[in-house]
Amino acid sequence: IALDEINAFLLPEVNNSIHNDAITYADQNGWIDNGKISISDALTLLSYFNDPALADYLWWNLQPYDWESFKQKFDLDVTEMPLPYSGLYLSISETITDESIDSLIDQWGNRRGEYRSHVIELSDQFVNDESLSRDWSEELENNRLGRSFMEERDALELFPKTTASEAVSFLRNLRNSDMISEDSAEMVLNWMRAPYQDRSEITRDFTDYGALFDNRMGLLNGFDFGTLVYTGETKVQAIFFDRLPIGFWFHMSGTHMHQDFQQRLVYDPALIDLMEKVSLRTSQDEFNNDVQPN
Repeated sequence: IALDEINAFLLPEVNNSIHNDAITYADQNGWIDNGKISISDALTLLSYFNDPALADYLWWNLQPYDWESFKQKFDLDVTEMPLPYSGLYLSISETITDESIDSLIDQWGNRRGEYRSHVIELSDQFVNDESLSRDWSEELENNRLGRSFMEERDALELFPKTTASEAVSFLRNLRNSDMISEDSAEMVLNWMRAPYQDRSEITRDFTDYGALFDNRMGLLNGFDFGTLVYTGETKVQAIFFDRLPIGFWFHMSGTHMHQDFQQRLVYDPALIDLMEKVSLRTSQDEFNNDVQPN
């Protein structure tokens, strides 16, 4: 893959630091040769950095892809299929839309199919329409998305969604090679393992560990699996921290607190017990709030 082709999907001032860190890391590890990176190294790099520009390049080169058959194969009733980040962020940009985030959510919230087409069209225009791309890039360079941190967080309501239960079900299918060949499953799991293979804090507690973590404004989530050194038990998890207060989100994302928490939740009996109690209490509180006196 030519780096110039990946760079074509990079929105000015939007996640640029992630992209730059990813390319620097790949270069330092000898993965870049004469301005190109192999598909295998690119997919490994994606598991380290979740670079939106690289994700977009891969998304477009999968097209046309039968996403509906994919959903049916893995029983993903609620999970929405991926979309190109460039189109997603352009769809919430004040410069492009000239509407409030609340208006955009009202406009597209119940028209998910139309929104999907809208996002794909914006991404296609950004990459292939030189005049539009130049104008949009200039606006983004001057004003980024034109949204406050809180507005950008709230706009994630429009982005593709999944649920913890369906994410865990899909990851369990990978671990067990259900409905997917063993070689293909192992390839995906190896991408997830790659960032953690040489870290002492991982190998101390796990004989096998892999994860994908995501970090967007006000949102932190992760999907991981771990086999414990002590018991040989394997656990699969999906944990979402959603709609976080912006100050707390900056603190959590800057210290990787959510990653440490999620890894501990695999092996720490005290933390597991505490979270089970919190979950039960929260469920009871929600039930009590829903029950209103006559």
